[in-house]
Amino acid sequence: MIGKEIVRKCKGVPLAIRTLASILFSKHEVKDWESLRDHEIWNLSQKNDDILPALKLSYDQMPSYLRKCFAVFSLFPKDFEFQSYHIDSLWRAADEYEKMNSTLRLKTLFFSKVVNFPHSLQGYANTLQTLGFVWCYELEVLPEWVWNITCLKFLHIWSCPKLMSLPNDIHRLTALEILRIEDCPELYRKYQPHVGEYWHQISHIKHCDIRKTRRRR
Repeated sequence: MIGKEIVRKCKGVPLAIRTLASILFSKHEVKDWESLRDHEIWNLSQKNDDILPALKLSYDQMPSYLRKCFAVFSLFPKDFEFQSYHIDSLWRAADEYEKMNSTLRLKTLFFSKVVNFPHSLQGYANTLQTLGFVWCYELEVLPEWVWNITCLKFLHIWSCPKLMSLPNDIHRLTALEILRIEDCPELYRKYQPHVGEYWHQISHIKHCDIRKTRRRR
């Protein structure tokens, strides 16, 4: 009965119904449903196809870290096409990697010109499949959390001249299928296919593309 009353308040607008359904899906207490049904925002004047009350209720139900994320993304124009490095920059600015990914399930992440990396990305361990380090000129050692990303399939390292080596436990990335290294002089010297001193540490990876300089794109 309460559900039907909430649906009527949505005035038949599918997006409003779906938005509120996503909130109530995990709510099992009657008081939570009643609180949403009786919220004062429904008393505001609205047009027949107005979804703002439903969206406002959805926003109010968000954890604080997602409200921060929502506010940041709202600054961009409609239909703006995000690249992974846009999201990376926004999340670093918000300092909310772990909590956001637990909801958004990010699969691709590139760090570009980053100096201070997060201490942990445990929330990415079961979702992240592509990881890149690009133009990280001060990077000397890959973050330790990289080797805990069990679903990682593609690791790309570009233009990191101070990066001296890969950790010995790279074999822990059992799902890794592609390793691409470009314009990293020391890594090229040590891991050059078949002739590099440490080639044996990565030779089990299905596709290794180790280049002295970056390819033209």
